[in-house]
Amino acid sequence: MKKLEILKKRRDLKACAGKSEYAFFTSILLSAAALCTVLVLAVELFMESPEVSQAYGEFISGGLSLPKGQGSFFSAAAEVLGEVLLTAIKSIPAALVFFLTLLFVVLPIYQGTIRWSAYLVEEGSALPIRAILFYFLSPSLYFSSVLLSLRIFLRKALFALAFLLPPLLCLALSLVLGSDYYGEKALAGATLILSALWLILSFLLYVIFCQRYAAVRYLFSLGSTKKLFRRSCELTKNRCAWFFTFKLMLLPNLLLVFLIFTAPLAISRMLCASSLAVKELILEKKRA
Repeated sequence: MKKLEILKKRRDLKACAGKSEYAFFTSILLSAAALCTVLVLAVELFMESPEVSQAYGEFISGGLSLPKGQGSFFSAAAEVLGEVLLTAIKSIPAALVFFLTLLFVVLPIYQGTIRWSAYLVEEGSALPIRAILFYFLSPSLYFSSVLLSLRIFLRKALFALAFLLPPLLCLALSLVLGSDYYGEKALAGATLILSALWLILSFLLYVIFCQRYAAVRYLFSLGSTKKLFRRSCELTKNRCAWFFTFKLMLLPNLLLVFLIFTAPLAISRMLCASSLAVKELILEKKRA
């Protein structure tokens, strides 16, 4: 299974779908993402207003008491952790709006774009652009797509803790060692560098590991509802690194996403290429 052959097939899909459909079927997805961004920015601006910021800050400070001046490792660690928690808690409203809008608006539309590209890959012809909103046609379709996104998120979140929590704790340790109480600047600097390198490596391994779920949305769009995650893991077994490097070949398209007129074309290229790659994995599994 050669990556360049898949990319060549992707270019052929453009002719099958027609230029307008292929280039602009992601416009609704982009509009939903823009809505999500606007809502988050609106919440951020609201929280930054003097009255709300002061009231919210006093509420957080009153509910989170930090031990100070106790002269111990745990008090120094608590102070560092407390500062991180204060920053995190202040961003909760915007993060909540972002997550809810993403889960209930953007991801069902995203699943519709996956279905559009999967149908194009499987049948060699394009569905109408309105098919992107397929999962909004009935409550059962809508909530099944939302539940699928939630299951994917929870699985990835649990594995993110396993991969990323140890280096993050090491990073927090470097901050404690560099605090005024300990003053171990050299040791803190060395720990900071090592933990940063560890974090980068862990994140890379985490992204590669999560490719085991690369086929879940594709299979769901074809009508599969049972054992989606197990089947995706079977399809991507020993292929996670291959799928990751294949997606790296699609990264230049991200440069086009930042341009208004080329963003739909860039996203459609990436989605159709990923769908073709999943189909090749399915065919390879059948031949084996």
